[in-house]
Amino acid sequence: MKVLAIDPGNVQSGYVIWDGNSCLEKAIISNNDLISNIYKLHFDMCYIEMIACYGMPVGSSVFETCVWIGRFMQEIKNCKTDLVELASRKEVKMYWCQSNRAKDANVNQAIKDRFGDKGSKKNGYNPHYNDEHVKMKSHMWQALALAVYAYENEKPNKI
Repeated sequence: MKVLAIDPGNVQSGYVIWDGNSCLEKAIISNNDLISNIYKLHFDMCYIEMIACYGMPVGSSVFETCVWIGRFMQEIKNCKTDLVELASRKEVKMYWCQSNRAKDANVNQAIKDRFGDKGSKKNGYNPHYNDEHVKMKSHMWQALALAVYAYENEKPNKI
């Protein structure tokens, strides 16, 4: 099973395709490019990080991100699969760090603790991250955290 995980943003988003062992593909691209190229990606199901209420006022970028989440869901359902799920950042933080207070850096460290650190030309590349082609950075880490969470928590009746 291949999971497409998207960490959405208001202008660009990070995505990872995870097969249970490594990133088959990963990128941070503009939302328009992701929408245009979803039909080219090879995956069996998709998880998208959903905006959650934290009790604080938000700006227009959060609402723009919500619109993009809906557009991604619709495009995936139109051209790929009905297996599109939403997961909150809180769920992913609890999975990786057992705490809602965890920050992105804590989640990233939990990933590195499990799969090893990123590779380098000097020390060799880490196959889990597929770093030889595209370096892991920013939104890709959140997408990877979501992808592993989704892959390992997916209910068998949806596979």
